[in-house]
Amino acid sequence: MNLSMDRKALKLPFTLNGPKNWVCPTCQSGMLGIKIDSFNKNEIRKSRNHSYEAWDPEWIQFTFSCLLDCTNAHCKETVSCTGVGSVEENYFTDEDGNPRSRYEEYYTPKYFEPHLRLIEVPKVCPESVSTLLDESFKLFFCSPSAASNNVRMALEELLTALKVRLSKETETVHQLARADNLTANTLCPAEGTYSCNQMAR
Repeated sequence: MNLSMDRKALKLPFTLNGPKNWVCPTCQSGMLGIKIDSFNKNEIRKSRNHSYEAWDPEWIQFTFSCLLDCTNAHCKETVSCTGVGSVEENYFTDEDGNPRSRYEEYYTPKYFEPHLRLIEVPKVCPESVSTLLDESFKLFFCSPSAASNNVRMALEELLTALKVRLSKETETVHQLARADNLTANTLCPAEGTYSCNQMAR
């Protein structure tokens, strides 16, 4: 049975000990977990100087890389992941009711290889459509605007394959969107049951 991912949760930073929401792109039935001994982080150059009098741990920025293993025993796919990280101060109340705080590291993925499959693409989907959707999946984390643009083009290919003619008004909007490097969905609502912004929501 295929598992689904919460795409809003995918955009949120994660902690090493916190839950993940990454479905294996190969078997679509197992979850991906970080192979801890593969996790590597390095503080970027501009945040390494901690000698400023007003220096704060929240200035720290990382780059990270790691390997992810599929939990499905019949799959065991390995996925590579890279991204960025930062430090945030979290506040809480201890068992005696006293306010406390601690610094925690949060990480945001930018690339997965093989890339995650954010929606299930039917096998009968035209190759011209599925190829563009795959490109949008690859760009979802590092360039959402480029990912949305690929979704828009995929929708145009789908409408063409279904022999659906666009109205003159809609076609004009698409042309303006291309010229301004925007998606058509930014300028007008989705037509029918198709949404240019399906993945971004």
